[in-house]
Amino acid sequence: MQTNESASRSSLSSMTGENHEIFSLVWLDISSSDDTHNSIDVQQQLRSIINHLIIFQDTEECEQYIASASKEDRLVFIINEQYAFKMIKNIYDVRQIISFYIHSTDGNQDYQWTDQYKKVLFKIDIDPHLLHIKPLANITIHSQTTHEEVLFSLGSIFRVENIHRGKNESYIVTLILCSDDTHQLKPVFDYVKHQFDENSINLLSFGNALKRTGKLDEAEKCYQRLLHDSTYNKIFISRSYHHLGRIAERKGDYDASLECLYKSLEVKLEIMKSNDPSIAQSYNCIGIAYQQQGNLEKALEAFNKALTIWRRAYGRNHPNVAGCYNNMGVVYKRAKRYTEALESFHKALDIRERHPSTSSHDLAGSHNNIGAVYERLGYHELAIEHYSLSLKMKSKSLPTQHPSIASTLENMGYVYENTGAHLQALSYLEKAATIYRHSLPPTHHDVMQIEESIQRVSLKLY
Repeated sequence: MQTNESASRSSLSSMTGENHEIFSLVWLDISSSDDTHNSIDVQQQLRSIINHLIIFQDTEECEQYIASASKEDRLVFIINEQYAFKMIKNIYDVRQIISFYIHSTDGNQDYQWTDQYKKVLFKIDIDPHLLHIKPLANITIHSQTTHEEVLFSLGSIFRVENIHRGKNESYIVTLILCSDDTHQLKPVFDYVKHQFDENSINLLSFGNALKRTGKLDEAEKCYQRLLHDSTYNKIFISRSYHHLGRIAERKGDYDASLECLYKSLEVKLEIMKSNDPSIAQSYNCIGIAYQQQGNLEKALEAFNKALTIWRRAYGRNHPNVAGCYNNMGVVYKRAKRYTEALESFHKALDIRERHPSTSSHDLAGSHNNIGAVYERLGYHELAIEHYSLSLKMKSKSLPTQHPSIASTLENMGYVYENTGAHLQALSYLEKAATIYRHSLPPTHHDVMQIEESIQRVSLKLY
């Protein structure tokens, strides 16, 4: 795991902010006395499904709030019908607003003034003979409008088939109603059903799903909201702090990461035995954060605590023990304690080779790390041997243009350069450069570095 020095900073103080929702509901409610009771009833219903409902009774204050929204905010705007025309005209172009809703007691109201805005027409194709589709019904006879109206069940799945521009600058989106057995989507449905059952869908599982897909900001809001929800027990709280710590680490804010990870550990120690494997997981992640921060002694201290617990719980040959040895090796290598680094990396490799569930990725990582230490110690033949094993395993398990393959090729090039074999060095560096150029932007550090290395080695040939 490498430190991203350019990662954005995020303060832990954001955890105590007022908005813990992914979306905010903003309502400009300038009700007459006759409408007040109706508005209050609607507000109470809205608060039952979303915490962050902001109500304004002054148009200027409402506009100022919307103008001050951060680019990450997503606002749903509600307004009473008599003020809709003027207000929507002023804020229509605000990107943070994803939907406008006009609150009206007259279902037959004609909003011709909305014709000036671009429209999106959803055209839905339905095959009534499909099996396992959610129920739907034609409710036109019950509708207040003169248009045909179809009600779809919550949870209905639609596939976007086409998007094109129609007449009058409007957009037409063609959707197809899908069943759970639709061929292209079935693997996705099966995965979701395998991961979650109806009783396990909660803020934690939803945050975890967002985190796995790289939506870190949205995941962070889920975890933060959970911390402020009194219905969740301490296990959920400790896990939320843990995930917040990992997100902060990925963003490069190691102080915030450590604060969250220690809070998670504190809660765990209240409800678990001190030798519980979950405690070791916390120490391991704390060690990673310290290592990224550059506090190597604290990192080793945390890794040793994790190692002690995992060895007692699982024995000496468990994958978690191997991972901990590997992490300790990274710290020793960074501290230039190469003998201890080599010992730790070999212990990790020995366990991984014995364990049937070890992935090629982990084995390749171990050989790469060992090769790097041998290179530092000047054992060039051993370095090439382990780099070659790493390259062979990566080539079997990764796409041919993966940057990790380029990294090992680059390392081999440097070993050959240090031994004076400049032709071989140039060959490996050029292979690495080909992959970097294909998979990374021209301004990426790895691309710029490999280009400089190729120029340097090329000059040594003449």
